[in-house]
Amino acid sequence: MITDGRQGLRVLVVLPNWLGDVVMATPLLDVLHETRDDRGRPLAIVASVRRRWAPLLARDPRLAKVVLYERTGCHAGVRGIPRLAATWRAAGAAAVVVCPPSLRSALVARLARIPRRIGYAGEGRSALLTLPLAPVRPRGSVHHVDELRRLGLVLLESLGLPQAEAGAAMPRLPGLDDLYPASIGSGPPLWIFAPGATYGPAKTWTVERAAEFTALAVREEGVRLAVVGDTATAGFLAALRRRVPDLPWRRELAGPAGVIDLVGGTTVLDLAALIKRSRGFVGNDSGVMHLAAALGVPTVGLFGSSSTAWTGPRGACTRALVASGFPCQPCYRRTCNQPVFCLDTLSGQQVLAALKDLRDATSPGARP
Repeated sequence: MITDGRQGLRVLVVLPNWLGDVVMATPLLDVLHETRDDRGRPLAIVASVRRRWAPLLARDPRLAKVVLYERTGCHAGVRGIPRLAATWRAAGAAAVVVCPPSLRSALVARLARIPRRIGYAGEGRSALLTLPLAPVRPRGSVHHVDELRRLGLVLLESLGLPQAEAGAAMPRLPGLDDLYPASIGSGPPLWIFAPGATYGPAKTWTVERAAEFTALAVREEGVRLAVVGDTATAGFLAALRRRVPDLPWRRELAGPAGVIDLVGGTTVLDLAALIKRSRGFVGNDSGVMHLAAALGVPTVGLFGSSSTAWTGPRGACTRALVASGFPCQPCYRRTCNQPVFCLDTLSGQQVLAALKDLRDATSPGARP
């Protein structure tokens, strides 16, 4: 086994490609970090992560090193496969946990010549892994957090190392503990609204209902509502603005109640700092939702085609909302093929009430 004098086994953790999955993989890091070998040494954990999400882990005390994965850069395409394999091989790991379910990730781990390779089977990759695990079926019978955490537990078992006690695994990002909250200037409380979802419109709250919530938040609750997302959210934002043109809109955080357009204007660290300053979060089942939950902000996640049992937000103050009366849910489709879209029946008032309940439950005067 590859070790050094102060640390035990060196383990490479190949983190997922998407923000929400990266956050949901953090309890796996806890499992490995809490383990000691028979000489009482901690494991040396190296994380491979997309450059886009690396700032979330750059100062993570659980990690010995972070190596970058350039998904659209030097590691892209067929030529990128041997380059990424060389990067992983240079990590000097004796074992690798392959979180992404793709054939490509398992192939790179094999080409990196890492002796012990664990991941879920599928896509013809079993022969590339030394410890292929059968995928959990049906999807949603186990939360994705626990699916990913299981990879670490099985690895430890294969090595004869003690395993952490089972329990409710909660995603966390301790590398952001010292991240200073964003400066938002003076004004009423700040809420975050993330209406985008990369997967497709079947995971996205309709603009009509989003407009209801936006109007209620600003007019009745008197908050500053910051709308966040990448550039793909710009079309939704434009439609939302047409629905509520009489609300005060601006780009500056400081000021009175109103809607603040931050779409396309934040890095992942900017977003984390902003969420830390906020009093509440509402968004579709997305990476930003999981980030908010991990940062401990009252978080309401809205679920259309996806499963609350599989990717519902986990945290001390979270709630997943799904429309009732739809036996087709979850369908996991990118677009809805039903006469009535389930998320179109989830009203702005329902979402507002859920967020207020969470806020009141975590207020300083709330009962334990």
